Amino acid sequence: MTGGAEVARRPIRWIREHPLPADAILAALLTGLALFLHSATNRIESEEPFHSPTWWTVVLVVLATAPIAFRRRNPVWSLAFVLGGQLACEGWHVFGPSWLAVLVGVYSLGAHTDGRRRAYACAGALIVVLVGGTVAIVEGGVDLIDVIPAVGLLTAAFVIGDNVRRRREHLESLADRAERAARLRHSLLPLCCRIALVRDPATDVQRQGPSVRDERPDEDR
Repeated sequence: MTGGAEVARRPIRWIREHPLPADAILAALLTGLALFLHSATNRIESEEPFHSPTWWTVVLVVLATAPIAFRRRNPVWSLAFVLGGQLACEGWHVFGPSWLAVLVGVYSLGAHTDGRRRAYACAGALIVVLVGGTVAIVEGGVDLIDVIPAVGLLTAAFVIGDNVRRRREHLESLADRAERAARLRHSLLPLCCRIALVRDPATDVQRQGPSVRDERPDEDR
């Protein structure tokens, strides 16, 4: 059972220890899926007309997905690029990315950033999404009922990422405390051994050497 659990943890450990290759694989999967969907644009039956695939639409699809490869190295700029690419795809009616990379980017923002930088990035992304949604509603491209769930999904992704970050920091804090306690115990071990030797009666007798024999007769003792 322990061996199976160890085998199951290996991929997770590899993902944590190799963030850039792991995120590059994720970005490649998202980009490949988006390009596959984009290539089938002309075969999709929809009330909304989509732009036929061409070189610049492929560039937009890649821009809306590939920057996820840097989601842990630079979460803010990664989200900025995929969000900009996704809004461009929405504006020019390019089918493919479907907001998947944006969800991953928002999750990464919550999981791998903190402080004022994250607050500014969240505010900026929220403003951009709300402005884009308002424009789409005014132009009649989408309904308000479609925008509300999208904002809810983005918020949920951020909250999940933030919870993961807090749990990771808590575990790191516990591991740091355990390491410091082990170092302190290791540094105090020689002192404890000296104290134990000083207090040991058998050791005291050995240090004093053989006792002096009393040669007096029994009646004089």
